[in-house]
Amino acid sequence: MSCIIGVIHQDKVYAGADSLAAQNEDGSKGITKDEKLFIKNGLLIGSVGVPRVQQIIKYNMTFPKYEKGVDPFKYIVNKFVVKLQECLRKHGSVSNGSDIQNFGETVIMVGIKIPEPRLFIVCSNFQVEEECNPYMAIGSGEKYALGSLHATGRIVKHWGPTQRIGLALEAAEKFNNTVGKPFIFKIL
Repeated sequence: MSCIIGVIHQDKVYAGADSLAAQNEDGSKGITKDEKLFIKNGLLIGSVGVPRVQQIIKYNMTFPKYEKGVDPFKYIVNKFVVKLQECLRKHGSVSNGSDIQNFGETVIMVGIKIPEPRLFIVCSNFQVEEECNPYMAIGSGEKYALGSLHATGRIVKHWGPTQRIGLALEAAEKFNNTVGKPFIFKIL
Protein backbone atom coordinates (compact mmCIF):
# COMPACT_ATOMS: atom_id res chain seq x y z
CA MET A 1 0.00 0.00 0.00
CA SER A 2 1.68 3.25 1.03
CA CYS A 3 1.70 6.19 3.42
CA ILE A 4 0.51 9.72 2.78
CA ILE A 5 0.62 12.34 5.50
CA GLY A 6 -0.93 15.79 5.75
CA VAL A 7 -0.20 18.45 8.37
CA ILE A 8 -1.86 21.80 8.86
CA HIS A 9 0.61 24.42 10.07
CA GLN A 10 -0.19 28.11 10.31
CA ASP A 11 -1.89 29.00 7.00
CA LYS A 12 -0.61 26.08 4.89
CA VAL A 13 -1.20 22.41 4.24
CA TYR A 14 1.99 20.32 4.14
CA ALA A 15 2.03 16.78 2.83
CA GLY A 16 4.43 13.93 2.25
CA ALA A 17 4.27 10.52 0.62
CA ASP A 18 6.42 7.52 -0.02
CA SER A 19 7.22 6.28 -3.53
CA LEU A 20 7.07 2.52 -3.13
CA ALA A 21 5.00 0.70 -5.72
CA ALA A 22 2.93 -2.35 -4.82
CA GLN A 23 4.88 -5.42 -3.91
CA ASN A 24 4.78 -8.28 -6.35
CA GLU A 25 3.85 -11.82 -5.31
CA ASP A 26 7.55 -12.68 -5.03
CA GLY A 27 8.07 -9.85 -2.50
CA SER A 28 9.99 -7.59 -4.85
CA LYS A 29 9.46 -3.84 -4.64
CA GLY A 30 9.48 -1.03 -7.15
CA ILE A 31 9.63 2.74 -6.98
CA THR A 32 6.94 4.62 -8.87
CA LYS A 33 7.66 7.73 -10.94
CA ASP A 34 3.97 8.66 -10.74
CA GLU A 35 3.95 10.68 -7.52
CA LYS A 36 1.19 9.86 -5.05
CA LEU A 37 0.74 13.58 -4.23
CA PHE A 38 -0.15 16.45 -6.53
CA ILE A 39 -1.64 19.94 -6.46
CA LYS A 40 -4.40 20.82 -8.90
CA ASN A 41 -6.77 23.79 -8.95
CA GLY A 42 -5.95 24.82 -5.40
CA LEU A 43 -6.36 21.36 -3.88
CA LEU A 44 -3.68 19.02 -2.62
CA ILE A 45 -4.56 15.43 -3.52
CA GLY A 46 -2.93 12.22 -2.37
CA SER A 47 -4.15 8.66 -2.67
CA VAL A 48 -3.24 5.17 -1.60
CA GLY A 49 -4.55 1.98 -3.11
CA VAL A 50 -5.28 1.55 -6.81
CA PRO A 51 -2.97 3.85 -8.83
CA ARG A 52 -5.50 4.02 -11.69
CA VAL A 53 -7.94 5.99 -9.52
CA GLN A 54 -5.32 8.66 -8.82
CA GLN A 55 -4.39 8.80 -12.50
CA ILE A 56 -8.01 9.42 -13.44
CA ILE A 57 -8.34 12.17 -10.82
CA LYS A 58 -5.05 13.78 -11.84
CA TYR A 59 -5.52 13.73 -15.60
CA ASN A 60 -9.28 13.59 -16.22
CA MET A 61 -11.21 15.13 -13.35
CA THR A 62 -12.46 18.69 -13.63
CA PHE A 63 -12.37 20.07 -10.12
CA PRO A 64 -15.41 22.09 -9.08
CA LYS A 65 -14.76 25.72 -8.23
CA TYR A 66 -14.83 26.60 -4.56
CA GLU A 67 -17.42 29.29 -3.91
CA LYS A 68 -16.51 31.88 -1.30
CA GLY A 69 -18.49 31.50 1.90
CA VAL A 70 -19.21 27.79 1.51
CA ASP A 71 -18.02 25.57 4.34
CA PRO A 72 -15.06 23.52 3.02
CA PHE A 73 -16.54 20.27 4.40
CA LYS A 74 -19.79 20.96 2.53
CA TYR A 75 -17.77 21.76 -0.62
CA ILE A 76 -15.90 18.44 -0.42
CA VAL A 77 -19.11 16.45 0.25
CA ASN A 78 -21.47 18.18 -2.20
CA LYS A 79 -19.15 19.34 -4.99
CA PHE A 80 -15.84 17.49 -4.98
CA VAL A 81 -17.21 14.00 -4.23
CA VAL A 82 -20.03 14.40 -6.79
CA LYS A 83 -17.48 15.29 -9.50
CA LEU A 84 -15.24 12.46 -8.31
CA GLN A 85 -18.10 9.95 -8.63
CA GLU A 86 -18.98 11.21 -12.12
CA CYS A 87 -15.38 11.10 -13.31
CA LEU A 88 -14.60 7.65 -11.91
CA ARG A 89 -17.87 6.24 -13.27
CA LYS A 90 -17.13 7.68 -16.72
CA HIS A 91 -13.70 6.03 -16.71
CA GLY A 92 -14.89 2.65 -15.40
CA SER A 93 -13.46 2.81 -11.89
CA VAL A 94 -16.65 2.70 -9.80
CA SER A 95 -18.36 -0.53 -8.83
CA ASN A 96 -21.60 -1.30 -7.03
CA GLY A 97 -21.15 -3.77 -4.21
CA SER A 98 -24.33 -4.43 -2.22
CA ASP A 99 -25.86 -1.38 -3.93
CA ILE A 100 -23.18 0.89 -2.43
CA GLN A 101 -20.93 2.66 -4.89
CA ASN A 102 -17.22 2.35 -4.22
CA PHE A 103 -13.90 2.72 -5.96
CA GLY A 104 -12.08 -0.29 -4.58
CA GLU A 105 -9.29 -0.19 -2.04
CA THR A 106 -8.41 3.45 -2.66
CA VAL A 107 -8.45 6.20 -0.03
CA ILE A 108 -7.93 9.85 -0.95
CA MET A 109 -6.60 12.73 1.12
CA VAL A 110 -7.69 16.22 0.09
CA GLY A 111 -6.11 19.40 1.40
CA ILE A 112 -7.79 22.75 0.88
CA LYS A 113 -6.35 26.15 1.79
CA ILE A 114 -9.32 28.52 1.32
CA PRO A 115 -10.79 29.98 3.49
CA GLU A 116 -8.46 28.26 5.99
CA PRO A 117 -6.31 25.14 5.67
CA ARG A 118 -8.23 21.88 6.17
CA LEU A 119 -7.62 18.17 5.52
CA PHE A 120 -10.21 15.60 4.49
CA ILE A 121 -10.25 11.90 3.77
CA VAL A 122 -12.51 10.48 1.06
CA CYS A 123 -13.08 6.79 1.77
CA SER A 124 -13.65 4.16 -0.91
CA ASN A 125 -17.43 4.42 -0.40
CA PHE A 126 -17.23 8.22 -0.95
CA GLN A 127 -17.72 8.99 2.75
CA VAL A 128 -15.87 12.14 3.82
CA GLU A 129 -14.03 12.41 7.13
CA GLU A 130 -12.27 15.28 8.87
CA GLU A 131 -10.20 14.71 11.99
CA CYS A 132 -10.01 17.08 14.95
CA ASN A 133 -6.20 16.88 14.90
CA PRO A 134 -4.19 19.21 12.63
CA TYR A 135 -2.72 16.16 10.88
CA MET A 136 -3.84 13.02 9.04
CA ALA A 137 -2.30 9.91 7.55
CA ILE A 138 -3.65 7.27 5.20
CA GLY A 139 -2.35 3.95 3.94
CA SER A 140 -0.65 0.92 5.41
CA GLY A 141 1.79 3.07 7.39
CA GLU A 142 -0.98 5.25 8.84
CA LYS A 143 -0.78 4.11 12.46
CA TYR A 144 3.01 4.53 12.69
CA ALA A 145 2.84 7.95 11.05
CA LEU A 146 0.06 9.14 13.37
CA GLY A 147 2.02 8.03 16.43
CA SER A 148 5.06 9.93 15.24
CA LEU A 149 3.04 13.06 14.43
CA HIS A 150 1.39 12.97 17.85
CA ALA A 151 4.72 12.63 19.66
CA THR A 152 6.62 15.23 17.63
CA GLY A 153 3.76 17.71 17.89
CA ARG A 154 3.93 17.60 21.67
CA ILE A 155 7.66 17.55 22.40
CA VAL A 156 9.52 18.99 19.45
CA LYS A 157 8.20 22.52 19.07
CA HIS A 158 11.15 23.81 17.04
CA TRP A 159 10.68 21.33 14.18
CA GLY A 160 8.82 22.44 11.09
CA PRO A 161 5.99 20.44 9.53
CA THR A 162 8.17 19.02 6.74
CA GLN A 163 10.62 17.63 9.31
CA ARG A 164 7.76 16.06 11.27
CA ILE A 165 6.30 14.52 8.10
CA GLY A 166 9.72 13.15 7.13
CA LEU A 167 10.16 11.56 10.54
CA ALA A 168 6.63 10.10 10.40
CA LEU A 169 7.35 8.60 6.96
CA GLU A 170 10.58 7.11 8.32
CA ALA A 171 8.63 5.54 11.21
CA ALA A 172 6.11 4.09 8.76
CA GLU A 173 8.93 2.75 6.57
CA LYS A 174 10.71 1.19 9.57
CA PHE A 175 7.68 -0.77 10.73
CA ASN A 176 5.79 -1.43 7.48
CA ASN A 177 7.40 -3.11 4.48
CA THR A 178 4.98 -1.53 1.99
CA VAL A 179 6.26 2.01 2.67
CA GLY A 180 9.57 3.16 1.19
CA LYS A 181 11.81 5.97 -0.04
CA PRO A 182 12.21 8.26 -1.79
CA PHE A 183 9.81 10.54 0.06
CA ILE A 184 8.16 13.47 -1.69
CA PHE A 185 6.79 16.64 -0.14
CA LYS A 186 4.26 19.24 -1.27
CA ILE A 187 3.05 22.50 0.26
CA LEU A 188 -0.29 24.16 -0.48
